[in-house]
Amino acid sequence: MKKRFIFMMCLLVLFTITLSGCGSSTQKAETKKLSDYSFFETEDSEEYLEFLNELDRSSTQEIVSISNGAYSHTFTCHTLYTVTYKVCKNAKDTSTKYRYSLFETKDEQEYLSFLNELSNEYEIVDISTGTYAFRITGPYNIFIITYRNKL
Repeated sequence: MKKRFIFMMCLLVLFTITLSGCGSSTQKAETKKLSDYSFFETEDSEEYLEFLNELDRSSTQEIVSISNGAYSHTFTCHTLYTVTYKVCKNAKDTSTKYRYSLFETKDEQEYLSFLNELSNEYEIVDISTGTYAFRITGPYNIFIITYRNKL
C-alpha cells in the first residue's frame, strides 16, 4: 500500500512538471538568414506586429511572404507567426508608412463578419488559417488576418 502511494505521488509530480513546463514555455523570436533572404518567427503576436512595423520603415528590406498557423502541444494551442523577407536590390520608397494590425479568431462566423466589416481604409496583407487538434479532441481552426492602414 505504501509503495503504491509513493508511486502515485511520483506520477503526480511528473505530470505536474510536464504540464507546467509545456504551458509556460514561451519561444522568443528567432531570425534566420541565408543569402539575401531572412526568416522571422515568433509565438508572440505583439512581437510579430512590432517586427512588421519596423520592417515597413526599412528602406533596405521588404516582405516576401507572411504565413501564420497553429499547432497543439499537450493541452495548449500555440500560434506561430512567420515572415520571410529579403534585402532589396534598390532602396525602396519609404514615404508611405503603414501601421500593421492583427485579427485572430477560432470562430468561422466571426472571421467572415470581420472580413465583411473591414473598412476600405485597410489593406489585407495576409490571411492564414491553421488547424490543430489535441490527442482526443479536434480538429479546431484558427483564422488569422494581418492587415494595415496608411499613416
